[in-house]
Amino acid sequence: MKYEITYLDLDHTLLEFESAEENALRLLFNDYDRKLTEGECELYKEISEKWWDLLDTGRCKKDEILVGRFREYFDRLNVKENPDVASQRYLELLSEQGITIAGAIDFLEEMRDRGQRMAAITNGVEFVQLRRIEIAGLNSYLDFVVTSERAGFTKPHPGIFHYASELSGIPIDKSVYIGDSLKTDWAGAKNAGMPFILLDLFAKEPSNNGVQVARSYEELLELLF
Repeated sequence: MKYEITYLDLDHTLLEFESAEENALRLLFNDYDRKLTEGECELYKEISEKWWDLLDTGRCKKDEILVGRFREYFDRLNVKENPDVASQRYLELLSEQGITIAGAIDFLEEMRDRGQRMAAITNGVEFVQLRRIEIAGLNSYLDFVVTSERAGFTKPHPGIFHYASELSGIPIDKSVYIGDSLKTDWAGAKNAGMPFILLDLFAKEPSNNGVQVARSYEELLELLF
């Protein structure tokens, strides 16, 4: 095999995020006896993405974005609820959304059958991601999970990749990272000197900046072996 260990992103790589996010948001607003429209759900996604971008570019800390997005969202909808309380409740609801992308389990099974070590690296909230992994049944495939909270660094900072390398005992250049984002995943792997493959299952990245790209799990297996 080409690499001694494969590190995997979680959301949009193994775990389905859009439906998980919307399910959790709608359940939160059920607590307020309010049914959200499609437009209101889309507004939240736009606001949340903007706040996560502040984290990815180092302009905001994670605890600030988790509450800040709800403060802005509630202001836009004129909702008179506590954004701190809402943020925590939303994360609890999101943690119960362990939905895998179609084909992800078959991919992991094939990787394991071929003797490939695997681990996950994620910027997501630790307790949320660990619970979603458990519900999705991914624990048996992963040696360990590195969160930005555990590592003390957020992608694209190279420190999170070096932390994973220390845990696995595998040199950076004998590892590979699989993710769906050029901005955080590719940039972070590049900063650390780790080989990278873009898994663009949903055609999110119009330009691949010359990096290796897989459009399916089958293509990904071909690139890995």
